[in-house]
This record gives sequence, C-alpha cells and structure tokens, in this order.
Amino acid sequence: FEVGMDWNFVSDYTAALTTYYKSDVDQLTTYPNETWWGARDRMVLYTRTLDNGAWSDTRGIELSLKKAFKGNFSFQASYPLQWTRWTTGKLGNVVRSILMDSLAVASLSKTGYTKTFPDGQQVFVPDFWIDFDPSPTGREIPRKMTEADIQRYGAQAQADLDNARKSSAKDKPIGVIGQALWDGVYPMAGEIGRKGVYTVTGGYSNDIRDPRPGDRRSFGSLTLLLSLPDDLRFGPAFLGRLLSSLRATLINRFETGTLTRYSSPQGGSPRWLELKMETRTDLALEKTFQPKARLQPTFFIDIRNLFNQQDRTSPPAVADYFFYGFEDPRPDDAIYLKYGDSNDRNYAHFPRRWNVGMRINW
Repeated sequence: FEVGMDWNFVSDYTAALTTYYKSDVDQLTTYPNETWWGARDRMVLYTRTLDNGAWSDTRGIELSLKKAFKGNFSFQASYPLQWTRWTTGKLGNVVRSILMDSLAVASLSKTGYTKTFPDGQQVFVPDFWIDFDPSPTGREIPRKMTEADIQRYGAQAQADLDNARKSSAKDKPIGVIGQALWDGVYPMAGEIGRKGVYTVTGGYSNDIRDPRPGDRRSFGSLTLLLSLPDDLRFGPAFLGRLLSSLRATLINRFETGTLTRYSSPQGGSPRWLELKMETRTDLALEKTFQPKARLQPTFFIDIRNLFNQQDRTSPPAVADYFFYGFEDPRPDDAIYLKYGDSNDRNYAHFPRRWNVGMRINW
C-alpha cells in the first residue's frame, strides 16, 4: 500500500489569509446645527454647518484561493469578512437653539422697515412675523400680527423658553443620542439679545460607536476561466470542433444583506441583524472560427445577471421579514391587494442583459 502526492498539481494553487484595518477620519459630521425655536406656526427651521469630525474604523479578514492557469482553466475565490464601527460626530460639536420670550414677540412684531420694490410698491416688513398675504403682483407680503396673534405666539415662545431653562442645566446631559452638555440659556449678543432673543448651546457627540447602518459584513466572489485549445479532441469529431477555441468566463458575486436594527415583537433589546443575501452571476462565452486562418471571425455572448436575480434586501416590513420570514407584503396588505407586489420589479443592479455580437480579426 503506497500513498503519493503530485506536488506539481499542488503548486498550481495559492491560498492566502489577509487581515486589514482601515480608518476613515475627518469625515463630515451630522452635527452641528442651529434650530429656530422661537414662536412659530408650522415647522421648526434650522441650519446646519458641518465640520470634519466624524470617523469610522473597519477591521476585516479575507480568505482567498487561486489556481494558476493550467489544464485549460483557472479560478479565483475570495471571501472577506469585516466589521465597521462609526460615530457621526465628536465631543465639542455645537448644537444651538434660538428662543424668544413674550416681550420679544410683542416688540419685534411692531417694529420693522419699509421695503420699496422696483415697480414702486412699498411694503412694511415687521422684524418678526409669522404668515404672509398674497398681493396682485404675486408677491408674498408679510402679515402684521394682531393683538390676538401677539398674545398667542408670545405665550408659545415663553413656554418654550421656560422649558429650555428647566432642561438645560450645565451638569445635565441630554442622554438621548450620544452625549450632550448644555451651557444654559443666555441672551444673544448685541441688540437682538436686549430685545429678548436667547440662545442655548451645547457640546454634542454621537459617540455610541455602533455598527454602521446599511453596512455589509460578508461579501465575496468566484471567478472561473475556461480556454480550450484550437485542436481539442473530445468525444465525437463534431463535438471537438464545436468546443475548440471556446473561451468562457463565469463570475459569481455575493454579499450579505445590509445591517439594520431590529426590535422583536416579543420585546427585548434591539439587535443588529442582516437582511437577505444578495448574489449576481455573469457569464461570457466566445467561439473563434478558423483560428489559424488569416481572417478569424469570433462570435460572443455576454450575459449579465444570468439568473435574473432580484433585490430582496428591502422587504416591505423589516419586522415581518425577521419575525415571520416574509419577503413579500402580507396577503391582506391593502396596497398589495390593489397594486400587487412592487418589489417584484426591483433588482439590486439590473435585470438580465444579453449582448450578442461578432468581431473579426485579420
């Protein structure tokens, strides 16, 4: 009994193990911002000035196996697995809110300036106003507030200011997202502060360092290359001629679904889970006729997304996907019953594509 090994065969293969670390620093932050919390009737307005404070780091490991081209074929397979943690900001980012008291509403609504338009129309613009009226020229003319308006919006502004004073103690962190240390409510600088407009500022940082939403932890690829000789002898003569000078490339890519935060209907702490895996297969074939002649016609077929794989990484309801395994809407879903499943036309990249053609070498 004898055991042997063809070391020439083994030498065709190369296996590799790679670890890596990537650090992204000085990325644009989600904060700081400035929010208007004065008297208002509709939405809260804010402006945002970004700075370079966000960062993330990625740690990963990659396994790969490669076969050198020999025996008419080669292949390469790789599988990386990685973990990314991130923060959207840094301690020291400024969040600023602007507030008013009732006296500011009363005084600023009665002062203002007169604006003259190119056509000669003159309009009084109050220093503070809530709504506007249309004019025959199509302009939006600020509406001067009535005494009832002043009472209403003054009470609203004063209530917001009083609440801010109660909740913005210097040693009291917000504790909702990240960390925030507020420095109290102070009048704004200059004349506007003397008229009753205040600001509350704080250092803010979303420094939780969770996984990045939408990140993919596992992904990989498999590539196969087949190139048959010009004088292939395989089976019957017609089959050998058909397969001679044939080249084929098959590429399969896969990646796990995006990370999302899931809260189970049964309760418990939210968890980070992966949505459904996504794959795509591409195939290319080409056949050269008369490879030793001066004129060489080559016919090719290039098929992208060979199996017409669809995108199911965004189920209609994430909770239904994880808890029940539903990839489609619920059978009693009103939109589904009326319009059908809109996701059956979603593709991660594109539907199956065929490219067929011929090229001639001479």
